[in-house]
Amino acid sequence: MNFQQCDILQALCTAPDGRSQRDLAKASGCSLGIVNRSLQSFRRDGLIDESGRQTEKALQHLGASVVMTRREDVDLCTPDRPAHLTKKRQDMQNRIALAKAHQADMVLSIHMNEYRVRSESGPQVFYRAGCDSGRLLAGCVQEAMIRRLQPRKQRTAMAGDYFILQLDVPSALVECGFVSNPAEEKLLLDEAYQARIGEAVAEGVTEYIQLGQPQ
Repeated sequence: MNFQQCDILQALCTAPDGRSQRDLAKASGCSLGIVNRSLQSFRRDGLIDESGRQTEKALQHLGASVVMTRREDVDLCTPDRPAHLTKKRQDMQNRIALAKAHQADMVLSIHMNEYRVRSESGPQVFYRAGCDSGRLLAGCVQEAMIRRLQPRKQRTAMAGDYFILQLDVPSALVECGFVSNPAEEKLLLDEAYQARIGEAVAEGVTEYIQLGQPQ
């Protein structure tokens, strides 16, 4: 399946007992879209940015201090990029470096998905294999998205080999839905649905933090 990545969010979330947890939601601007679908790709990029903003808003509502790496379709490449380094790789490396610089305690990567089989649908969350904290985070976000969005196809969180999930902190890659599915794309274009996506991600993060607190 092909996907498009979005923005990084850094957030400071306060746990029920008053302790703080830094939270980084991550995304990039690498296009892996289906060929000859420029209009859909344009819409997809806008959807990704809006989903990032809605997630930022939902986290701020919970008391988070959020810093986003982008608010439009841009990358983090530099003019003096070494010839051996692709734009995509440098962009990802710079985003990971930013997460480390902010001493992120959590990484979320926001995406839109698309696939040649247009019937594929539903949000899905991935984590790095072997990372128990990432698996728990992804499971919490996946369950929250199912509750909030009520998708026709209810997927489960899965392990995935993604570059952005390599940090030694709880990390999850969130695919909000399939823009290649006409019915789901219509939902993803709806402002109220976009707000529910942000609320679902924030709700999943909150549940993860609560599970990590001593009883």
